[in-house]
Amino acid sequence: MEKILPINAKPFLSSYSSHAKFMAMTTADKNYEQWFYSNYIQLISKKNFNEVHDVPLDFFIDIKRDNCYYYNNPILYIQCLKLELLNVLCQDIVEFIMNAIDKNYYVDICLNEYFIPIKRAYNKFDCPHDNLIYGYDKKKSIFYVAGYIQKFDDLFVGTYGVFQITFNELYAAYKNCPYLEWYKSIYLYSAESHGGTTEKYIFDIKMMKNSLESYLHCENSLHNYSNVQPRTIRFSFGFDVYKDLLNNLDMGYYSNDIRPLGLLVEHKKCMANRIKYLHQNNYLIKSEYALLDTYISEIYKCTLKARNLQLKYMIRGDTE
Repeated sequence: MEKILPINAKPFLSSYSSHAKFMAMTTADKNYEQWFYSNYIQLISKKNFNEVHDVPLDFFIDIKRDNCYYYNNPILYIQCLKLELLNVLCQDIVEFIMNAIDKNYYVDICLNEYFIPIKRAYNKFDCPHDNLIYGYDKKKSIFYVAGYIQKFDDLFVGTYGVFQITFNELYAAYKNCPYLEWYKSIYLYSAESHGGTTEKYIFDIKMMKNSLESYLHCENSLHNYSNVQPRTIRFSFGFDVYKDLLNNLDMGYYSNDIRPLGLLVEHKKCMANRIKYLHQNNYLIKSEYALLDTYISEIYKCTLKARNLQLKYMIRGDTE
């Protein structure tokens, strides 16, 4: 028996798995564009990249609950199950995952990549990381997985794609996975709307404009969630993230990690594609589109050049 859920093996965003997983699961449905282009504008960064919690620089989409960004996403239905409860209720993780997939749930699970042959940590060191399981073949005893396929042993560099692991490999990677405070649950996603409505999400031009203003004026977007999120001054927003990136790279933090600059490249790609989307849907006249498209395209090229320059120095071992 085999069951494989729809997947985009090459998602548009892949610098962080949180965005890659969302796009891998949802971009088969064109309606995702309505929500995607209403969002993915604001940026957030830690002022000090060396702090343990949170990634250094990222899109600001929503606040995290249970270390997950997706709870307010109108395209995905999310269920979170603590591992301490799952391990009591479920004696066979392999059977649990197959049953979930049979019910059309993608399974987001933390695995020790020491046991996964395609990973850089294989047979070298413990490396707990999330992987998205989207199918199985019971006859071959394999799972179909979306995640990072690393190319370099000592660098945070990898290609997001799909691969296969055996039932035995997954069992070992799950049972021997170090406990992590930031990944202590298993998540089940289904590509469906939630909230008790059958209405489709409609592109929100007003919200897009507000997000652009917040980005340009470096506004603290966490203040919109002050009823559920403690106030903090650890983060910068909008244009201020560029200052944080330069300051932290000068101090040597994350100099061997391509993800912050890779995220900025993807941010410019999003901006460029959003302009095309606005033009195609008659929000921009031809002259406005031509001007903005040229401007954003040049910014994208500059950001890409900076990312490639960092990658070149990383491969050469020169991070100064």
